[in-house]
Amino acid sequence: MDRTKITINLKALLSNLKYASARAPGKKIMSVIKADGYGHGAIRVAKTLRASNSFAVARLEEAADLRMAGINSPVCVLEGVSSERDFLRARELGLQLIVHSRHQINLYKKHGSNVPIWVKIDSGMGRLGFSSHQCLEVLKSLNGLNLIGIISHLSHADDLTSNRTEEQLQILSKEILPIAKKQKLDFNLANSAGLIGWKESLSDWIRPGLMLFGVSPF
Repeated sequence: MDRTKITINLKALLSNLKYASARAPGKKIMSVIKADGYGHGAIRVAKTLRASNSFAVARLEEAADLRMAGINSPVCVLEGVSSERDFLRARELGLQLIVHSRHQINLYKKHGSNVPIWVKIDSGMGRLGFSSHQCLEVLKSLNGLNLIGIISHLSHADDLTSNRTEEQLQILSKEILPIAKKQKLDFNLANSAGLIGWKESLSDWIRPGLMLFGVSPF
């Protein structure tokens, strides 16, 4: 029997990136290529999507693979790091890191450097991040580090009938966006579902993932 084969159309990836960009004119794009580019091969995907302003992966090991393959674009590690060894490795590789816990605050400050840091705010996902009312306190505790922005995640954007996204957007617009604007920090929110279904979620950055690979988030 013949072996099963999967053919990946890299031109389709480019087309999907252009579509994402057209949905949010003037916004910067953080293309999510975690889990080996959702199984499509993160390195070939990153090389194809070089027009992205940055890439996002879940773990440090994924980012290291991209660097070893010659991908020099900004790369953000969405879970951040939790050990001194990993922090030093991230700094060596020139990566961006998420901070979502007190432990990470202490770790990052201990090795204070110019590593670009995104602060994760949990506005309703219930997975990782600080609560919205902790935002100012957290930003103050990170004083001296290279803070570049605030990031959050929409929990129900793939359900257009749910009111959860509107609730999250209200929290963010009232409590987080004014802080980001005042402190001149970028804001990063819209995932694939937000980008397609919720124009109100568009901010400084968009963060398409599944849609880049031809998968509807709905």
